[in-house]
Amino acid sequence: MSEANEPLSEREIEILRLVATGASNKEIALALSISPNTVKVHLRNIFTKIGVVSRTEATLYALKTGLVTPDLPPAAEDDTGAETLLPTIQDLNPLPEQSGFSRRTWIIITSAALLVAVVALILWFSRPAPAAVQPTTSVTLAVAPRWQTAEKLPQPHSGAAYATYSGALYLFGGQTAQGVSAATLIYSDSQGWTNGKDKPTPVAQAKAVLIGERIYLAGGSGADGNPVNVLEVYDPRADAWESRASLPNGISQYALAAYEGSLYLFGGWDGSATLDSVYRYSPTDDRWEARAALPQPLAFAAAVT
Repeated sequence: MSEANEPLSEREIEILRLVATGASNKEIALALSISPNTVKVHLRNIFTKIGVVSRTEATLYALKTGLVTPDLPPAAEDDTGAETLLPTIQDLNPLPEQSGFSRRTWIIITSAALLVAVVALILWFSRPAPAAVQPTTSVTLAVAPRWQTAEKLPQPHSGAAYATYSGALYLFGGQTAQGVSAATLIYSDSQGWTNGKDKPTPVAQAKAVLIGERIYLAGGSGADGNPVNVLEVYDPRADAWESRASLPNGISQYALAAYEGSLYLFGGWDGSATLDSVYRYSPTDDRWEARAALPQPLAFAAAVT
């Protein structure tokens, strides 16, 4: 195994620790509230970073680097003072040979003990039920409010794209009083709202999806109100943007979802009509391809895996 050339993110460390426990992709996804497909993408990135090709090698790496520690039973000492992890023969032998009792005596004693236990259980379950006790005081449970007020946005937005990553909320673009925004706003409970690097292309009515460690934003309505065809990808760890393969045409107001490490874009508006088109984008190939059309055109919809 080669040493890691790029440090693992907090999420990747979480996943590697769970892999070391023997958890499956579904179990890891359930524990971290992500999809199994996202777990697969993370594992590919982890394997590449630490230079392994299997879960076993990844577990050995986690042990070697101290990310996890083996959980061993406490050691005992034998008659010579040496430590051992195994019970002694005396611990395993319920009838010591030097006890002075014959096997028949032990059988009689055991049978008598079982008989006493059965009689005790019969008497216990045959006892009269206790009289009901009326409560003398009432108890009021304090229930926390379902909604809580958090820090307000720096300014009102509509039609912004959003995604979550590593416990923070990321909000991109949208319509403001000053027009279509390029802002990247980040919210966390500890810091409130902070600013990330502006999106290269200001848009509204776009969607954002997290795949692996990056957030993908496709299309949207530009500053002039017309749909754009850009695909721009944000790296939360580096606070950096990069451009990828453009959509076949400008689209806004679409539905977007991630599945098996790819983007799926449904319907939307191209500036003149509502669409029934479906496109798949592969980050590995950096390529869009058309898929089977929707039964009918749609816009302002949502898609989930």
